[in-house]
Amino acid sequence: MKRIIVVLIVIVLSCQKKKEKSSGYVRATLTDTAMNVYSPQSSYEMVKTKYLKNDSLSDYPVKIISTKLFKNQYSTFKNIRLTFKNVSRKNIHAIKFQWYTENALAEPSNLRSFFNRGESSGLYTADLLKPGKTSSVIFEEFSSDAKRVIAARPYEVVFSDGTKWYIKNQSYLDIYLIKR
Repeated sequence: MKRIIVVLIVIVLSCQKKKEKSSGYVRATLTDTAMNVYSPQSSYEMVKTKYLKNDSLSDYPVKIISTKLFKNQYSTFKNIRLTFKNVSRKNIHAIKFQWYTENALAEPSNLRSFFNRGESSGLYTADLLKPGKTSSVIFEEFSSDAKRVIAARPYEVVFSDGTKWYIKNQSYLDIYLIKR
C-alpha cells in the first residue's frame, strides 16, 4: 500500500514539472514574439526615419539654418530655438514646424507631449516674412532630458497671397501644436 502511494506521488510530481516547463516555454516564446512585434524601439526608429529620410530640400520654401536646445531662464527644462530663412519668392504669413530630439542615450527625449516622445511641433506666425529674410523663434518644449536636435523642418507654409505649401503624404502633430 505504501509503495502504491509513493508511486502515485512520484507520478503526480513528475507530471506537474512537465506542465510548468511547457507552459513556461510557451509563455517565454509568446513574450519574445510580442516584444519583437510591438517593440517601442521599432516605433521610435520609424519616427526617426521619417525625419532623416532624404527629402528634396530644394522644394521647401523655408530653410532651417540652425537649431539649438537651451535651458529655460526660470527652470531646468529645455526650449528649442529655430533659425530659418524664407527661400521662396513669396511673402510668408505662417509656418508650421516639426522636430525630433534625442537624449544622451540616443533615445527619443521627453517633450511636452507624453504620448509622442522625441517628436514635437510649433507654429510661427508673422506679419510678413519677406523673401530672403531670416527669422528666429523659440518654442517652450519643457524637456528634461533632450540633448540634441536630430532634425527640424517646416511642414506647412501659408503665403501672403493665400496659397499653402505642405509636405505630401506626411503625418503631423497639430494636436500638440505650440503657438509662438
